[in-house]
Amino acid sequence: MRPDAAPGQAQLFRAGTLLVKVYSPDAADRALRQATRQQALAEAMGQGRHRVPPVLSCADATLVMPWIDGADLATLHAAASDTSDPGNDPGTLAGHWLAAFHGLTRRRFPFRPAGHVNWLDRLIQQAQAGDRAIPDLPAFIDAVRHTQAMAGGARKQKATRAVTHRDMTLSNLLHDGHVTWGIDVENTREDEPLRDLFTLALDLSTLPGPHGPDPLVAAYADTHTAPPVHAFLQRCFCHWVWANTPSVPSRRHAARLAVARSHLDTGQPVFTQSPGTGAPFA
Repeated sequence: MRPDAAPGQAQLFRAGTLLVKVYSPDAADRALRQATRQQALAEAMGQGRHRVPPVLSCADATLVMPWIDGADLATLHAAASDTSDPGNDPGTLAGHWLAAFHGLTRRRFPFRPAGHVNWLDRLIQQAQAGDRAIPDLPAFIDAVRHTQAMAGGARKQKATRAVTHRDMTLSNLLHDGHVTWGIDVENTREDEPLRDLFTLALDLSTLPGPHGPDPLVAAYADTHTAPPVHAFLQRCFCHWVWANTPSVPSRRHAARLAVARSHLDTGQPVFTQSPGTGAPFA
């Protein structure tokens, strides 16, 4: 185990056709939670082109899974070109997998923005108390007040909830040429499914590659969420990116912050909603 690894961070090893994921001993509970959740999803998504790898064994904070002989979608995105097969576009593959994943638990409900409004207030309070460092705090506060003013228009509009991934990046999706596999599926809590779509769109907007998030959004095909909810949530997600940007950002953090601030400043969305808004999911 690397001595500089973050607490709870797992180490990955390949052993022939197997992938071994080893957690530190004090993260055994986390390993068991991931194994339990992953195996349940592997059974629920065990057929077709959108799957989760099964857990072959879990003991002593060690998970054993099949080795997926393919590349992650971030790598495929970087290698893509304008002449690549549209059916294998990384954004399209990601959107289809995410739709299948959310479809297991997705439900429709009238949107309630109060929790988001209160969360934004807490971010400001934490920053003003010195408990959180937010770059350019005065501008952040101005943007938050604009976002909070949009809450009334989103209240009770069409929206969805689902158990989300919570770390939905292109690197956590693998493609073997036929099947797209989702990994690091530990979360069991319900949240805003558009958060997962947003983080993928952010990857597609900031990582090198020829295509933006449009193929992703088209493949995900959310035609239920009302436009005021879509607009409000995208701004909330941008505040989340801004508030979690380190004081000395990496190149990736800086690129993500630039996209988030651009949306908040201009109103141009990180991704544009699919046409046909108001129709139910198929």
